Amino acid sequence: TAFLIGLRPDPLLEARKLDASKTGLRPKVSLRIAFGILRQNQRARFAVLTIALSHMVMVAVMSMTTVHMEAMGFSLVIVGFTISLHVAGMWAFSPIFGWLADRYGKLRITVFAQVIFVISLLFTSFGDMDRLSLSIGLLLLGLGWSAATVSGSALLTSSVSGEEKSNVQGLSDTLQSLAGAIGGG
Repeated sequence: TAFLIGLRPDPLLEARKLDASKTGLRPKVSLRIAFGILRQNQRARFAVLTIALSHMVMVAVMSMTTVHMEAMGFSLVIVGFTISLHVAGMWAFSPIFGWLADRYGKLRITVFAQVIFVISLLFTSFGDMDRLSLSIGLLLLGLGWSAATVSGSALLTSSVSGEEKSNVQGLSDTLQSLAGAIGGG
């Protein structure tokens, strides 16, 4: 029901309006093709790297900060509150970052996301003994991740053709997950 009501206009019908020659047949999907697209498309390659590396940084810092806070003797309530702020930063502001990417440019917001990451890392590194600094750092970490993921995804989808999107998006999602696993390891 949510798709019938909330997914308007229908993406398939809109895609067919943009390209009347759509037959419904899907292009071949493979990692080799996806990597070939990235090799030839600098903007798409930048977007995929931004998404994956930003995710790796977020997972690495988030997972270690909670361990650090617990080792420093912070209560479970404080650790939970800090993670709640972080998760709010990740998801609550994503519509705003989408609007900013549309208004000011996907590349600008991608760079802005990296600035947020640097500020976050300063808070978590130099304020590593202070509960407030760690909470601010993790909130900013979530905001940086959100800005990087939203703007990077928007940059990626605007950088490839409709036929290339599923291939490249699948590779991007896979690399993001792999980078997260490396960051958390």
